[in-house]
Amino acid sequence: MDMQDHLGLGTLLRRVVAALDGGAQQVYDRLGAEFRPRYFPVARHLLDHGPTAVSQLSEGLGTTQPAVSQTLKEMEQDGLIDFAAGEDRRVRLAALSAKGLALCHLLQPVWVAAARSAEEIGAEIGADLSDLLHRLLFALDQRSFATRIEEKLQ
Repeated sequence: MDMQDHLGLGTLLRRVVAALDGGAQQVYDRLGAEFRPRYFPVARHLLDHGPTAVSQLSEGLGTTQPAVSQTLKEMEQDGLIDFAAGEDRRVRLAALSAKGLALCHLLQPVWVAAARSAEEIGAEIGADLSDLLHRLLFALDQRSFATRIEEKLQ
């Protein structure tokens, strides 16, 4: 039995994310693009929906507000986004800066190639990866992993 047969699901998923993000980062670096894979979902959302509040980004991306805030802070430091006051002055809206918009347009072909590459990997392994991951998340939303583990302990 191979040593990797004993790796847990979380470890395997982290290795997959590291491989995907690492590959994307190599392409960004070769292009000289100051962009990180973790920026993609925020950038894509802002491209598609325009200026957005942190709470709406968090909800739309299905991630925590602290995680979104951290990514926005990094993107702001890199000059990719600007903040403006919303109609309610207490709400700050994130929007792509001119630099961020130009960079997103430059990276559009990379993102299309990445999506095609993901489809190719799915074909190689005989699974629609996006569908599989959506179904996994749905199952975990229905009954959490913690609940499932606790049930097995009884």
